[in-house]
Parts: sequence; C-alpha cells; structure tokens
Amino acid sequence: MEKYLQEKFDESFDAQHSYWHKKVKENPAETLKQVDAELKVLYIRSENDQEGRGQVLQAGIDGAIAGLETIRAECLHLLKK
Repeated sequence: MEKYLQEKFDESFDAQHSYWHKKVKENPAETLKQVDAELKVLYIRSENDQEGRGQVLQAGIDGAIAGLETIRAECLHLLKK
C-alpha cells in the first residue's frame, strides 16, 4: 500500500510542478499570487476531512501541496534576483 500511496503523491506532485513550472518563467509575480491562492484552498481542503477521504486522496492532496510549495519557492527565488 505504501508504494501505491507514494505513486499517488508523485503523480500529483509532478502534475502540479509541470503545469506551473512554465508559468514561473513567464511571470513569477503573477504565478506566485495564483499559487498562493491554490495553496490556501488545498491547505483548507487537507484540514477539512469530516467525511474521511482516506489515504489515497490525502496522498494526492499532499502531493499537490508539495508541488505547489516547490513552485512557490521558485517564484520567490526569481523575484529576489
């Protein structure tokens, strides 16, 4: 099961990272705003689990958050230059 959860995490991470990575280079300031908004929603969704989403869906959310946090760091790095 751990391998499957890792695969779900990686799929979600890769999807977020590849989608946003191109946008970072085009406009890091605007991308940072969009990523921050997405992260806000995902963090709320992650915390809001009254119905019991299960490990697989949580792994997907965690992967998306990790991917977006990586993009956020790239934006901040580019904006500091």
